[in-house]
Amino acid sequence: MKVTTWFSHKSALASVLVLLLGSAPLLAQDYTVNLKDTDIQELIKFVAEATNTTIVVDPAVKGKVKVVSAKPVSRSELYELFLSILDVHGYTAVNSGGIVRVIQSKDARSSPVAVRDGDTGKTTDEYVTQVIRLENISAAKLIPVLRPLVPQQAHMAAYAPSNAIIISDVSANIDRIRDIIERMDKSAVQQTDILKLRYAVAEDVVRMLDRLSKSAAKQSGGAEPEVLLVADSRTNSVLVSGDELERARIRKLINHLDTPLEQSGNVKVIYLQYAQAT
Repeated sequence: MKVTTWFSHKSALASVLVLLLGSAPLLAQDYTVNLKDTDIQELIKFVAEATNTTIVVDPAVKGKVKVVSAKPVSRSELYELFLSILDVHGYTAVNSGGIVRVIQSKDARSSPVAVRDGDTGKTTDEYVTQVIRLENISAAKLIPVLRPLVPQQAHMAAYAPSNAIIISDVSANIDRIRDIIERMDKSAVQQTDILKLRYAVAEDVVRMLDRLSKSAAKQSGGAEPEVLLVADSRTNSVLVSGDELERARIRKLINHLDTPLEQSGNVKVIYLQYAQAT
């Protein structure tokens, strides 16, 4: 196994590139990277050659880098180190169609990026988009909770029709957010409340709440709240199934509706003992 030490001197860089283009198998190559005030363009060129990757660099990518690796790294580890260096300096790598584009992190959210669906088991600092589907809690309700946890250049939105959260950020950050989402989704297992009514009629209350939900969803352009309402006429009760937030909202509405009708004080009934009312 060959171990190549890359220093920041241009002569050393040239000799490394010659070695990389030779007959030595790339997969068996290890690298010890020691950079001191090295132009980031030189680093990008080196990584492109070492990993056999086509890299397109945005003209705005500039600056010096300083990196010291305590031990040799493999070719794949070299690329992960490269992604981390970019992230520290405010840049990111976007892989699209086998071509890696190095751009400013703030521009990544509007760039075409790879889309992941589920856990790939691989965490990197590469910029990607991931779709995370939820089973037990509303995606839209999680957005305000999660937004402070993602960096400013990241993008996060809820997609109501499939109850999913779409996140565009570096892979490592997405994996952290996905873990939080999965924990919250598991803890929000749906339960059922039985609300017995004293004054209102269960069937009427359910019909009214259904109309309210459909009207609110139509006005907001989103999906209806994930709650199931069932009227039990025998006990005059309403069964409410859903997550805790939705059940609490429905309980409040039902308590407001289940009140006795106020009798008007302007009407009095006078019973006649002898005369006829007509």
